Amino acid sequence: MRVYGTEPDFLEYSGLTEMPPGLSKRLRDASLHVEALTVGCVYYTDAQGYPSDEETLEAFERATYERVLEAMEEEKFSFDNVSIGGVSYSSYQRINKSESTDSPVYQVLRIYGLLPGKPQTWRR
Repeated sequence: MRVYGTEPDFLEYSGLTEMPPGLSKRLRDASLHVEALTVGCVYYTDAQGYPSDEETLEAFERATYERVLEAMEEEKFSFDNVSIGGVSYSSYQRINKSESTDSPVYQVLRIYGLLPGKPQTWRR
């Protein structure tokens, strides 16, 4: 399995001072996510399947780091409890940006030319 990035490089990229728990797994999962997004892309690879062009490899690394940061953000949630008399209401909401084309992962891949530009909607 290809992993696009290292723990020390992630810390430098993110500006974090402490290693997040499970960072190795997060990097593997994020790398899979980036590979899934770039299935239709055409680029040269080395014998192990990594992009051979430095700029393309940098795009994969940056997108991987952005996906790890998104995943860490998605773990945050809001939870509200309201009680009136004997009636209770609970609400739980997760943050999920990874499916949006506004996601930093998509933005990085677009900037490096690996994904087409953001879809535009035209109205008459």
